Amino acid sequence: MTRVMTQMIQRAEHVTRFDVDEALDSDDGGRRLAAYAFLYAHPDFVAFEHLVRAVTRPEPQPFAQYWGLQSIRRMVARLPQHRSAVDMAKGELKKLYDALGPGVDRTVLVEQILREMEDRVKRPPPYRFSPSDRTAQTLGDFLDECRAGPTLAAQQLQRGYFEPWLRDSGWPALADAAEQIRQAGRVPKLAWSSSCGRPRRPRIAHPKRSWNSWIAGIEKPA
Repeated sequence: MTRVMTQMIQRAEHVTRFDVDEALDSDDGGRRLAAYAFLYAHPDFVAFEHLVRAVTRPEPQPFAQYWGLQSIRRMVARLPQHRSAVDMAKGELKKLYDALGPGVDRTVLVEQILREMEDRVKRPPPYRFSPSDRTAQTLGDFLDECRAGPTLAAQQLQRGYFEPWLRDSGWPALADAAEQIRQAGRVPKLAWSSSCGRPRRPRIAHPKRSWNSWIAGIEKPA
């Protein structure tokens, strides 16, 4: 059976369109297994909460649930730091752990996932400027990378990727300002300001009309 799942994952790597939501909600175990294979091959944060709820509901096929858990574990290692999603997943997984009881391979896997989730909360991961390989661990690094690649940074802000990382990294004012600018639709393709001071926290008078002028008002932390 493991060989079958391995083949499904390999085939899923070449699939670009798949109705994950429908498959996760399906009463057909084969459809759910296909969804787990697809999400293992294409870890997608948007589907994370739906995946967790699908995997932790009563499952008549232990093999399918095992691979659903494997898909969750693979996704956890790639998630942007997002405490609300992690908290929800931890709650559902703890219920599953209690329901399964000791001596089950799925119980061991749930324990591993819960430990890895704790590590994610304790040590926020670096921000990744996908699809590039550039990352930023600190706010200063983040601002430098944004200024160095304004076009990619504009795309990331426009899609709402900045906000969870900024909030979970302890910069809620910046996340709120980014959200307001994104919702206003004012994200010009302009170079980032290179001006920076060194206060202990970022300083923003108020959200500006353009992203460029907003970023100019953010000063690097010491």
